[in-house]
Amino acid sequence: MSKSKRLIELILLVNRKKKFTVRELAEETGVSYRTMWRYLQELGELGVPLYSEPGAQGGYQILNEVELPAALRVNAAPQVEGQLLTLPAYQAVGYEFTAPYTARGEAEVLVPRLWFQLLTNIEGMEHVITPVIKRGLALHRESEFTYYVTVGVEQAAEVPEGMIRVEVPEHQYVCFTHVGSVERVSVDETFQRIFEWLKQHRYRRATSIPWIELFDERFNPTVPDNSFDIYIPVVKRDEGE
Repeated sequence: MSKSKRLIELILLVNRKKKFTVRELAEETGVSYRTMWRYLQELGELGVPLYSEPGAQGGYQILNEVELPAALRVNAAPQVEGQLLTLPAYQAVGYEFTAPYTARGEAEVLVPRLWFQLLTNIEGMEHVITPVIKRGLALHRESEFTYYVTVGVEQAAEVPEGMIRVEVPEHQYVCFTHVGSVERVSVDETFQRIFEWLKQHRYRRATSIPWIELFDERFNPTVPDNSFDIYIPVVKRDEGE
């Protein structure tokens, strides 16, 4: 079970119980006391109104029944509109993660860490194109995938130690916008609609070129109207395909 789903179930549980102890919730949900205490701290940070009472008869109580915080909501119908355009060639610098498709769960943990590492080091990097726009590049092969967390750089930029340079050629793309949660189920629904659009308009993905996830100032996964753009490199299908 994903962490977000567990927090959602915990909100529903505390709404129902109203008053409880950390140990009660830990035993009921099958996690350790320490883990449950940490979950309750995270609920407080998300805005869930918990009140603690000290003493032998103390515990926690929820002051008012709450709806799911925006950071945990799943948008059931992301917006998808295809726009055909040609992007010029560009260079980017960042970190690379390669794994088999069976390691998708690990990617959901490690890729955010790579983004944090890149953004932490960006101030010391030279020739970064401003305003800084974060690009996630996804290259899918038969048995494995590679995801690059990158920022655009000028031609003369040196590659910092531990990073790699990625050169993306000029190509035709179809642009779509995902609006809503960054939970896997929501993003997967967007990609399902994207591939339906490609099939309907007789395009197929150019597999030798990475697709692009572009994160600009609209990207904020803690709000319901969070959004980012997805650029799929395409070629026109031949007759009979």
